[in-house]
Amino acid sequence: MSLLALTGMFIFGGKKKEEKKEDEKTERLRSAVSTLVQDHGKGLYRILARADPDGDENRIKKILKHNGVLEKPDVIRKAWYKKKYVDYDTPVERKILAVHYPIIHAFLALALAHHTGVHNDTPGWAVEKIMSALYAQQKDYEAMKREYKEIAKALAYQAMKHGLTTDEEKTAKVMEEALLKTFKIIDKLLPEITEERVRIVGRALHKDTDDPFVVLRNAGIDIEPELEEFRGFLAEISGKKMEAEPPKAGAKTGHALAAPDLSKAKLEILSVLNGLEFAGFSDDAKTKAIEKLSAKIAELSSGGLTPERVFEIGLYAFALEMIKTGAFERLREVDDL
Repeated sequence: MSLLALTGMFIFGGKKKEEKKEDEKTERLRSAVSTLVQDHGKGLYRILARADPDGDENRIKKILKHNGVLEKPDVIRKAWYKKKYVDYDTPVERKILAVHYPIIHAFLALALAHHTGVHNDTPGWAVEKIMSALYAQQKDYEAMKREYKEIAKALAYQAMKHGLTTDEEKTAKVMEEALLKTFKIIDKLLPEITEERVRIVGRALHKDTDDPFVVLRNAGIDIEPELEEFRGFLAEISGKKMEAEPPKAGAKTGHALAAPDLSKAKLEILSVLNGLEFAGFSDDAKTKAIEKLSAKIAELSSGGLTPERVFEIGLYAFALEMIKTGAFERLREVDDL
């Protein structure tokens, strides 16, 4: 056999291996997306309940028409875009494109229900019409973010057609805000579409998940500020008064009391430590850890100062200083607080 022929074998053989590896990667991602798109339920309801001014999970189930047999929301399960998603002939790229759809659908349905005061499944079906139209046009998440004003107008039109509103212009403005606040939540949940990230979010939203926030916190994902912002938005558009929770009392022990949400900060810091250990405490890993903690301190400092935030800022500042000085082992003291 000639040298040229042998060379061709190696070139094309290597190419086939690369293609096979890429195909396997895509298939794993498709599988993760399938779990998120098809098996959400209880976990999704409980995330939505955290964004609801009353925390009313039963009302959310009505808005999304909960199917008690399958333990899934029928408004999403029976949506045209969902039926198209499960079609055998639907290309894998288009299946992956659907990963954001159930989350956006659910939050918009919740917003439309609060805006109109209709707490049955009609708002969910009104939103379904637009989500399915977007999927038919193969609109991905970035396209939705660019075209949110047009989407809001289409949602308002459907709300009017379904008898939910008589003021189409006002509803469009409300849905613009709903879209922007939903995007903030999704940007935290799915900043990138990777198999690992999609599997984490899929597990958090899953119909068998009792506490999605444990799943998210264990992965270092905190969407509670964004959910609180959405909760305030829903309270505003539904005319409800938001009242802050009173400070939690504790016994006087001579030690500073832990803030209610201190466990989240502890978990994130220990996650950073695990990442540093995994990377062998490399300079690159150290730099990334410093950047992450600095960004967290800046984020907390930008809002109003509360006792809870003071605790969190202090803990992150301690971790930042220990990493800067190389006293990594002292980060384990956080776990003993």
